[in-house]
Amino acid sequence: MAGAFDFYVDESLLRQLLSDDPKPESGEGSSSAASKNARSKNPAKNGGPARKPTAAVADPVAVMQPEPAPAIAVTNLAAGTQQPQQEAPGEPSLDALAPEVAQHVTPREFLTGVEHWQTGDEHFAAGRYGEAADSYARCEVPQDPSLAASLEHNIGISRYYAGDLEAALAALRKAVELAPGSTQARLAFGLALLDDGKPAEALDQFEHAGSGPNTLVDAARAHCRALFALNRFEEAEDAIQVVLGELPGDWNALEALMAIRLARRDRAGAADAAEALLRENPNAQNALQVLASAGEQVESAERLAASGNLDQETKAGLVALFQNAGQYSRAAELGRELLASEHQPEARFDLLLNLAEALRNLELPQEAFDTYRQALEIHPQDATALWNAALLAEKAGEREQAVQLLTRALEARPDWDAAALRLATLLAELDRNEESAAAFAKCTELREDWAEALYEYGLVLRKLNRIDDAQEALLKAVHLKPEQTEWIHALERIAIERDDALVALDCHEKLMQEAAESESAEMAYNLGLVLQQESEPELAAKCYLKALETRPDFEDALLNLGHALFEMGREPEARACWSKAIHLNPELAAGYFE
Repeated sequence: MAGAFDFYVDESLLRQLLSDDPKPESGEGSSSAASKNARSKNPAKNGGPARKPTAAVADPVAVMQPEPAPAIAVTNLAAGTQQPQQEAPGEPSLDALAPEVAQHVTPREFLTGVEHWQTGDEHFAAGRYGEAADSYARCEVPQDPSLAASLEHNIGISRYYAGDLEAALAALRKAVELAPGSTQARLAFGLALLDDGKPAEALDQFEHAGSGPNTLVDAARAHCRALFALNRFEEAEDAIQVVLGELPGDWNALEALMAIRLARRDRAGAADAAEALLRENPNAQNALQVLASAGEQVESAERLAASGNLDQETKAGLVALFQNAGQYSRAAELGRELLASEHQPEARFDLLLNLAEALRNLELPQEAFDTYRQALEIHPQDATALWNAALLAEKAGEREQAVQLLTRALEARPDWDAAALRLATLLAELDRNEESAAAFAKCTELREDWAEALYEYGLVLRKLNRIDDAQEALLKAVHLKPEQTEWIHALERIAIERDDALVALDCHEKLMQEAAESESAEMAYNLGLVLQQESEPELAAKCYLKALETRPDFEDALLNLGHALFEMGREPEARACWSKAIHLNPELAAGYFE
């Protein structure tokens, strides 16, 4: 049937299947690649890769091809006789394509529309699907239900390939109602239902379609796609095995088998299917990625690279494979080579992204940045490229440039929370506090429970002397993460500024309770550091003493306890602490004594 029922495994589906939780989406409304088959402007290819022809098996019936115009008996007015219209040599008859359609047509029942049917056939063959649908629609509806069903079928599949799924569904549904016993009508209607995200309804159509010698493979493929979309993987594998029984080397069926076994978490079985696919098609990228997941990535990539005579797309895929395998030098070498000869914008863009990532991992930041910049010349608003370029600019100290890139990334993808937080933080570091506050406010709109963003927002608001707003933000942050002692202390300071004794006292009690109850020497020590930085030496000393109860040999706690005691005017005790700390770790003396 020329590929309309093929099970295409696109990049997003394969990535999902190779993840730790490979279960695809299922049920009505599913948008997985298994239930949605991309419609192409060429129904003979249907948007997928070229498939290896199998000469041993006859081509299945073209369910998604139009029924040809019927051979109508036309009256010869001059002779007063009827002469049958001749079929073109080799053209399949209506009976051969749809044996359930009536074999007899009264001469004048369809005479007024047959030329539109024929015109529709011509438009469809030329790939003008919208015009084909319009031509079929101009036909006078036949009185014969079978011919009327064929007409609706032709309108439906034309609308389908023209991209008007709603109109296609309406016409194909009518075709099934007119000819409920038509295998072709039900298969075509089921295919459209799959694309509409309704695999359960599609499966019902496929099960009522039946199959014959000419439709066995199509029906099995159709069942496989619907069952996969419904997460009925064992049955899906049974269905695709029917296809492989008829077409043992079929690339698409082997790829489907590979995907099904991944969904069943049968990685060894998926690897077997991948090996079988590579024997038929050595350039099968998906198969190489599956083998990569089984620990054979580098070997598979090297084997493919050594095979020679590879097209640009396959070579670009190799760059990605080497990159994913951690072979960054190999990826960069091949990527640089390909850039010199790749001029197709989309392919060049993908290549640039993979090359830039390899260069970044090779710690060649300037070349990586320049590569991302070339990619952005092709797609100036690609959020991923903008984000990665921004990180490189920031690392190089070009924070203003990083801000510009992050701003563009958020224009392209406004809901990207990580980019929003990074932009807000950078603006704060640049003391662009008004802009930073607005950016942090955006973060809290994206995620109301984002504790880290709320905390940083509060600090920026404090810089702007918006004390009330700062306290509100910090209260929310501390409520979400009460274990963050540094946040509690920041809230305490602001509460003191606002003369909010209740909040300040509550924070103080929490901090003391945290220090008293903590069984972690490190936690008590860290709290002591926070308090000491905030000129609270007495409270800090209590925290250091708590840490030393758990770890008597905690030299850093002893050292900082000495500092706290010194600030409190207790110099002899401070010197005793310092002496004991240096005795435990003589290297501590380096910072204090020449």
